[in-house]
Amino acid sequence: MRIEQRISKLLSIKNVRLEKLYWNGRDTRKRVITDDTGDLYGVMGRNYQPVGYGDLHAQVMEWLPEGKIVGCATGGMHYSKAILTIELPKVFDIQGQEIKTYINLINSLDGSFPIGLIVSPLRVTCVNQFVLNRRKAFIEIRQKHTKTGFQRFRKDLKLVYEVYNLIEGQLEIAQQLIDHPCTTAQGIEFLNNLYEKKIIPEKIQKQAQELFENPIRKEDEPRNFWSLFNAITEPLNVELRDKQKVTSFNHIERVGDVFTELAHV
Repeated sequence: MRIEQRISKLLSIKNVRLEKLYWNGRDTRKRVITDDTGDLYGVMGRNYQPVGYGDLHAQVMEWLPEGKIVGCATGGMHYSKAILTIELPKVFDIQGQEIKTYINLINSLDGSFPIGLIVSPLRVTCVNQFVLNRRKAFIEIRQKHTKTGFQRFRKDLKLVYEVYNLIEGQLEIAQQLIDHPCTTAQGIEFLNNLYEKKIIPEKIQKQAQELFENPIRKEDEPRNFWSLFNAITEPLNVELRDKQKVTSFNHIERVGDVFTELAHV
């Protein structure tokens, strides 16, 4: 399915509701999550409050009217979990490299993800989305799928006004990576360690090593950890765009955690 069709499908999932699940004529106290189309998204407890992607997106757009959806990633049965990627207009700069601002709207219909809003910069030259210091340097709003939880999420969305200030925290880490030298041999060893620790799959390790050893852009020629970081996030982003799977975004986050720790050493 084309990306535009997938986004349209996600936004059409609204008015999600719970229906009682019976077994041998008895109420199991479990609830089936469904919508007007009759699709089944999961089975949860009766206190679970599912929120449709279309409803959540409409609420977020009240605070980010200048944003536009540019991508998505999905997982589970019938899109039971998904990430909608929203681009904001402001562009930053780090040593002559343009950095755009992305918002990743995270949600699930089966309880696998809490409601979340993650700020993720994007390096324009290679269209690489990345996440650095996701625990502190950017907005991460997560609430449980309950009625009061969603109400708190709607209230907390006012925090998005801080998004442009908080993204600068990630760019500060990026600058630290630029200032942190890394020889080609050190980079290869670092990639091997990431693979051995199962942070990246073997395919990504090999692609990243090729990009780091043989840069295809002038910006990636310097031997530092920023170049190494982008050598990894580039094939991960290609995978994210091609497969549109939540697991690809999870890999981007995990790699960002590793490089964030490195910058703080």
